[in-house]
Amino acid sequence: MFSEKEKAVLKLTEEITKITEAGVTDDTYDKISKLFSKNEIAQISIAINHMNFLNRFAVSTKLMHPN
Repeated sequence: MFSEKEKAVLKLTEEITKITEAGVTDDTYDKISKLFSKNEIAQISIAINHMNFLNRFAVSTKLMHPN
């Protein structure tokens, strides 16, 4: 269903989102670093963290999308 790259990014996303539980594991980082360049990893990490920020900001300020 998902490619190897997509699975690696999903795993990284999960671990970054739940960073306080165990951080990013060595296994996940090793896998992602074999599939992507350092620049790509930085861009992926920024995208993950930006979405996490937006979600946390919206929840913490009780922002709702007007329907």
